[in-house]
Amino acid sequence: MKSNFSILIFISIWLVVFSCKKDKPAPAIDLESAYFPNEVGRYVIYKVDSISYNDFFNPVKIDTAHYQIKEIIESHFEDNEGRESERIERYYRKNDLQTWTLKDVWYQTRTRAKAEKVEEDVRYVKLIFPPQLNTPWNGNAFNTMDKQDYEYKNIDVRKKVGSLSFDSTVTVLQIADSNLIQKKYAVEVYAKNIGMIYKRFVDVVDKSNVIQPLPFSERIDAGVDYTYSVIEFGKL
Repeated sequence: MKSNFSILIFISIWLVVFSCKKDKPAPAIDLESAYFPNEVGRYVIYKVDSISYNDFFNPVKIDTAHYQIKEIIESHFEDNEGRESERIERYYRKNDLQTWTLKDVWYQTRTRAKAEKVEEDVRYVKLIFPPQLNTPWNGNAFNTMDKQDYEYKNIDVRKKVGSLSFDSTVTVLQIADSNLIQKKYAVEVYAKNIGMIYKRFVDVVDKSNVIQPLPFSERIDAGVDYTYSVIEFGKL
């Protein structure tokens, strides 16, 4: 009798332990969405360097500009699909001595699968989650432009931009299309809990279409070339 009672107690304890283990939730999968923060009050300030080429003039007019852009996640709202999204206010100033002036308003939406950003009323798929090498996606999936494959080139690597160092970044190659008379190149780098920390965009051309001994950089007569580099970030 005593032996049977002991067996019953053992079985009861085993069932309780098994039940607890069975009901224990699985650990959450880290989708690395921290590369695209959506917390209200977060901001990033960029130093912007740009070059524009205008062939309306002869010789070609080349304009250079240097200024700062501040992006602030200003508030949450629901988009027309009922998804939580954020309003991004973008401010402009020439240098540290000037006050900020509101330049424009962009929007962003982060889901479990992707990060979208609306820039000048054009929606781009900036990132997909979790980041994976050799897994391209269409950055223009939600706009009217031609398909453009984006691709992660580096994941979770240390990177330095100017005097700032970042422990974990991803690099997204958006465009890489060059020939003897044209160059198109676009890349963005994101850091965890900060967002975009670097951007390079090049779309330049030699409209004369005459292949000369001169290097391409000296034959450019139309287009733009600009760089965004983070100089400050934080939370208001």
